[in-house]
Amino acid sequence: MPGALRVRVVRSAEELSPGLDALVSASGAPFYFGREFLAAYEHYPVQAVADRYYLEVYDAEDELLGFAPCHVQADPLGALGLAPGETALVSNLWHCPDSHLVAVQRRPEVAAALLAAMGRCAAEAGLTRYGFVNVEVGSPSAAALEAAGLAGTPIDKRYALDLSSFSTEDDYLATLSGSTRHEYRRQLRRAAEAGAEMSMRTATAHEEAERFRLLEISAARFGSAGYYDAQRIVDFLGMMQKAARINEIRLDGELLAIGILFAEDRKLHTWAAGYDRERELPFSPYYLLHASAVRYAFELGLPVLEGGRRNDDFKMRFGMAQKPLAAYLGPDERS
Repeated sequence: MPGALRVRVVRSAEELSPGLDALVSASGAPFYFGREFLAAYEHYPVQAVADRYYLEVYDAEDELLGFAPCHVQADPLGALGLAPGETALVSNLWHCPDSHLVAVQRRPEVAAALLAAMGRCAAEAGLTRYGFVNVEVGSPSAAALEAAGLAGTPIDKRYALDLSSFSTEDDYLATLSGSTRHEYRRQLRRAAEAGAEMSMRTATAHEEAERFRLLEISAARFGSAGYYDAQRIVDFLGMMQKAARINEIRLDGELLAIGILFAEDRKLHTWAAGYDRERELPFSPYYLLHASAVRYAFELGLPVLEGGRRNDDFKMRFGMAQKPLAAYLGPDERS
């Protein structure tokens, strides 16, 4: 019953329920709702976080039913229309390409309990806006939030490639248009002729920040300057070695492109990428990043390659399904 629910507010990842990871796994939510990711981002936030409120919903028998990691953040992608310098309390982080109401059964009363608690935490922090961002339209999380009284506002799209029906890279390529398939193979052939090298490795505890400057440069080129910080990324990856992978493209020993991926039970997440667009080359490093990720997903036997947000045309050409995302925000007291 709704009246029997209670919400525990936790201010540090170290204090999260021991049963959280089991709930995240059972709910189908991705790795970035788990303790390891939240602790790493808490210690080394890639994008500045002013404060955090982890919300855990329990029933009368003290069973953990729901969870929402909420962070006081600005809006680096300009998705919410916040005023300059304004922050909001939202779940999850902007560096997570989709958000979930973490629960095995996403009931409206669980959503309502979380939203009421978010409203109280936002008021405590002196904020007028709170809610969930990057929720997939039509998902169980979206349905629960709508049943709790919120309307979704479209803000973005993310992409995912279903590889479950393919046995090989060639099987996947056969589903693409002839021109796309030809261009894919042409780019890889030209890269091989030039001597380019594609590699995938596990992240280490001592990555070199300079390698990740390409992420900063690429984000700025696409209008999101400051979205990545190379040193913060290196520090963050030091706590995420179990799942983090580094995708690198090199030519004559020089780094042309770099990507960060995370591997979990059924998905390979392409989380961040940057590449050199200033150097004249007979091939596109971005094509090689994509090809390397596809091949690695097949190598690991993972049925889904998560493509993240933006670069819509390329991702759709290469068979990724578009997933519209919405924000579900509580009432703005200014309006």
